Amino acid sequence: MFPLPNVKKELDRFVLVELFTDRETAEDERNGQMLETRFKTVALPLYVILDSEGNELSQFPGLTRNREEFVAFLQAGATRVTEVASRQ
Repeated sequence: MFPLPNVKKELDRFVLVELFTDRETAEDERNGQMLETRFKTVALPLYVILDSEGNELSQFPGLTRNREEFVAFLQAGATRVTEVASRQ
């Protein structure tokens, strides 16, 4: 879904970070533990929007094939980022 033009347009508003948790390495094990501790889930995929301080603004757990739903999540997250940034 990421290469779709309307999804890519929204993703371009963010700094993207990928956290590997599904391989058989010690680092992935630590990542998985952090995922569970910090976000209270091990669901994959998990999309989280954070502000510049690392505070969670929005979370989209699980898989969707509905591009409008995912774009709406990204747009709402971008709005929250802007709101938080304007208060700082």
